[in-house]
Amino acid sequence: MKFSGIKEYANSRGLAYSTVYAMCRDGTLPAVKIGQRHKIEVEGADRYFNEQIELRQKKVTKIKMPNCYF
Repeated sequence: MKFSGIKEYANSRGLAYSTVYAMCRDGTLPAVKIGQRHKIEVEGADRYFNEQIELRQKKVTKIKMPNCYF
C-alpha cells in the first residue's frame, strides 16, 4: 500500500485540497490519521474516483436525444 499526504495527492490529481480533505474526514476516501495529518491510501482513492467517472459516463450514455430535423 502506498500512502500520500492530502496536499500531494490533490496536486497530483488536479483536485482542490479542501475537497480531498473533506472527503478524508467524512470517510469517502480511504485515509488514516497519523497525529494531526491524514494520509490517503492512493490505490483506494484512485479506485473511488475511477468508479465515479464510470458511473457518470454510464448516466450520460443512457440519455438519448430525439431526432431533430430542421
